[in-house]
Amino acid sequence: MKKLLFSIAMMIVFGFSSSPALAEKPTITGFDQFGYNRTARIFNGTGSTWCREQGKSESCLGEYSPDKLIMKWNAEWDRGNDEDWANPPYYAWENNEWNGMKDGSGEVWHYKIVWVGPCGADSTLLEDGGYCLWGQFEVLSDHGKDSDGHLWLTHAIPNGYGAYRWNQVDTFTVPADSVNGVMSNITLNADSKYLLKVTGTANAGDGIEFDADYSIRTQSNIDWTDSVSTYESYGNTLLDLKVNDSFVNWGPYNVLHKYFYYMTGNDAQVNLKVNDIYPSNNTGFLTVSIFERN
Repeated sequence: MKKLLFSIAMMIVFGFSSSPALAEKPTITGFDQFGYNRTARIFNGTGSTWCREQGKSESCLGEYSPDKLIMKWNAEWDRGNDEDWANPPYYAWENNEWNGMKDGSGEVWHYKIVWVGPCGADSTLLEDGGYCLWGQFEVLSDHGKDSDGHLWLTHAIPNGYGAYRWNQVDTFTVPADSVNGVMSNITLNADSKYLLKVTGTANAGDGIEFDADYSIRTQSNIDWTDSVSTYESYGNTLLDLKVNDSFVNWGPYNVLHKYFYYMTGNDAQVNLKVNDIYPSNNTGFLTVSIFERN
């Protein structure tokens, strides 16, 4: 029963988080016929009204359809929807509160969810006691009451949303022609979580423009590629931005040239350097911003 309830509640949240309407500026104030108040960022309805808003049958959630459902979320959640969660970090959270005690399932359940960045497969247990959802969210609380009593399935510590806020703590540029790279202005505290955000492009001569991981050579190709066109013999790490002299996974090509890397501090500064065989003819720079989680 609990597994079924969990799946249904996550379906509700997923439908909410992917709803295109939430990515737009609200045009109507107050509650609509289904229970959404997008200006106040509250849903106050039932499983059935949520089903109808989604264009589904009123009974699309089975025995949980008549249950009372309240959802709350913040502006950062809307921003994440609007950007398809592609421009982190986010201080985004949302609540699901179910109550089926009157003419419903007979169960009460509560979920707290917050954005944390890449965390693995769904249901992966995380170090602070929660579990991963949708690859980059953590369920901080998963508890409720049924015929077996009050059950706690998840209780992360810390459990408050404020503990999962990301704050920018540094920004600097990495010149493309630097032989030794650039050290951060700050020391990254041991065991603290950090996000490196790299933006922009630079030039490597010979018609080559590059970002943190990809490049384009105007004389020989029209697409950005992992390896440098006509320099493939040097491998696909040529012109990559290294972190502490190591190659990292910057992810797939980003047309806005924004890339992200998560790391844990070790009481030392972090070094970033463009990997090049002949950096002296490079021009321009990449911009690095560092965010630390509370």
